[in-house]
Amino acid sequence: MYSEEFLAQEIEIEILDILDDIEKKYLRNVIKPFRERVISISKENFNTEECYLLIKVASHNKGRDEETCLPNFYRNEMYTNMEVAKEYTLEELDL
Repeated sequence: MYSEEFLAQEIEIEILDILDDIEKKYLRNVIKPFRERVISISKENFNTEECYLLIKVASHNKGRDEETCLPNFYRNEMYTNMEVAKEYTLEELDL
């Protein structure tokens, strides 16, 4: 159905960053003191208009994980490429 030449060609797929440069810079600074303990970062709904970031951190004493929240922001103004309720690793966010 398709020629070998067609099937053998390589295509480039552009992978968009989840965070823009300003978001990355801000989050890098926020997590700097406990970067090595960060498990995940997720965007969560606060209400119909606002969201917040939830940072999950491994506890010091190997007990329960800890969580911290950042201030609310309007849904379509920041972190627009992050899916709601999806936990991202630092690698996925390029942090």
